[in-house]
Amino acid sequence: MTVALSADNPAVTLPASVTVSAGQTTATFTATAAAVSSAVSITLTASIAASTQTFVLSLLAAQPSIKTLSCNPAAIVPPATTACTVTLSASAAGSSVTVALSADNPAVSLPASVTVSAGQTTATFTATVATVSSAVSVTLTASIAGSTQTFVLSLLGPQPGTLVSAASLLSGPIAPGEIITIFGSGMGPQTGVGYSVTSAGFFDTAVAGTRVLFNGIPAPLIYVQAVQVNAIVPYEIAGAGSVQVQVEYQGIKSSPFSLLAADVSPAIFTSDASGQGQGAILNEDSTLNSLFNPAKQGSIVVLYATGAGQTVPPGVTGKIATDVLPKPVLPVSVRIGGVVCEVLYAGAAPQEVAGVLQVNVRVPTNLAHGAEPVFLTIGTTSSRAGVVLALQ
Repeated sequence: MTVALSADNPAVTLPASVTVSAGQTTATFTATAAAVSSAVSITLTASIAASTQTFVLSLLAAQPSIKTLSCNPAAIVPPATTACTVTLSASAAGSSVTVALSADNPAVSLPASVTVSAGQTTATFTATVATVSSAVSVTLTASIAGSTQTFVLSLLGPQPGTLVSAASLLSGPIAPGEIITIFGSGMGPQTGVGYSVTSAGFFDTAVAGTRVLFNGIPAPLIYVQAVQVNAIVPYEIAGAGSVQVQVEYQGIKSSPFSLLAADVSPAIFTSDASGQGQGAILNEDSTLNSLFNPAKQGSIVVLYATGAGQTVPPGVTGKIATDVLPKPVLPVSVRIGGVVCEVLYAGAAPQEVAGVLQVNVRVPTNLAHGAEPVFLTIGTTSSRAGVVLALQ
């Protein structure tokens, strides 16, 4: 006996008929259902002569799987955030799809889930990373139904980039007692923190969880922030041909990097901290020199610099100059407008930290009016070009 078969929706494919063998009461057949974009009910019909029976087959929308889970950046220096994306194998048909999220380390905070909107294949979320005690890899997991994808997020230590003179902003060999600036990332708190002074009158070597090490020796710190650290090269590196430098934040040390060391590396501070232009120079009346307040020829001006190297008596790392004012071991000279000046004093700046050099010079009387170039020479090494003094 032949039974005719049909379906009221082409999403379900049936054989045209099925045969019930002689002496039997049943026959089986296969209904093949294609994927549908939304849930639907399909009526199947079996008929023979005037006899008909129907069956309602429910088709559910296919649930997509998770194709990928990714974050950009994939390696970050805490505290920070990173943008992450979940991608499905197919668009979320008919209704939105909720993807569960988790991390195997509490240092990374994720939302409990993220929703992929109907008709879309991706959804984004933010991973927030707290400070960690050591570099670590954290596994993030996204899952729906029986589908799971993972992504490994690397939490890094401090990432120092460029080390330059804090006065000239030029890179090069570093000198004992030189005030330097390190640019990078993850080297300190997001909000900058200034120096602190110990009860013994020294600049502290640990500020807001940050330290800078030169050949393992902690450096006095002037300012710390995630992307910039100002420090003073310890006098203990004197005589070293090269130095290994590391930045430490919250107990995590950066990879060491090597720098050449020199006896001196003179640089004059400038008014706008750019390393060039108007010097941070005081006129004889202690007012700041500028084109609007030029120095008189023959008057005494005060230059502030760094990179003078070892001193007599020997420099004490981080000490504030009070009763003893050490002077550079090597001779100091100054030229203004190409003319050698009379140096009245060259040594530690009173009440400033060791490494700040004060030079008092008399301005020559045979110079032109306006901005004149200033050079500081210690031993045989001169400061960079581009620093000027305003003259009447």
